[in-house]
Amino acid sequence: FDVSPLDREAARQFLHNHLGGGTPRAEEHIKLGLSLDRSLWERPLMATFLAHFLKTLTSGTEVGTIRRATILDHAMTTLFEQLSEVTGLQAEQARRVLRQAAFSSGRVMSEREFLLSDADDANAAKELFAKASNRHLLILEPAGPGHIQFFHKLGQEFLAA
Repeated sequence: FDVSPLDREAARQFLHNHLGGGTPRAEEHIKLGLSLDRSLWERPLMATFLAHFLKTLTSGTEVGTIRRATILDHAMTTLFEQLSEVTGLQAEQARRVLRQAAFSSGRVMSEREFLLSDADDANAAKELFAKASNRHLLILEPAGPGHIQFFHKLGQEFLAA
């Protein structure tokens, strides 16, 4: 399905809802977010990543220092922290397995394809596949019997890059 881009007012409302608008800090973050390139807030997924990123900023952050890669890196770091909590794997270990899978596989991966993507750490790959198959991870999700996929191609592309 296709998700229509958010216009400026819809993006403002979206950020307001996610940032708990009404406080001076939230309004500062909303203003900052909307001053960034439109591609960083016009799609709901990217706007969600942006809202989570904006919550971590301190006052006076320069607009010029905020890039798409910075926001995606923050989102992936957050997802890997969740993944580590759920699996017990070290975040860097899980990142390496998923980076390899993102680079070597299509969007939808069978268990065999996923396990072969990182033969050096088969135990970690098995753990990740099992957790993803049971909907315990945010970064991976089931994609039919015996298959998983990245939650969005944006995450896969970022990891592969």
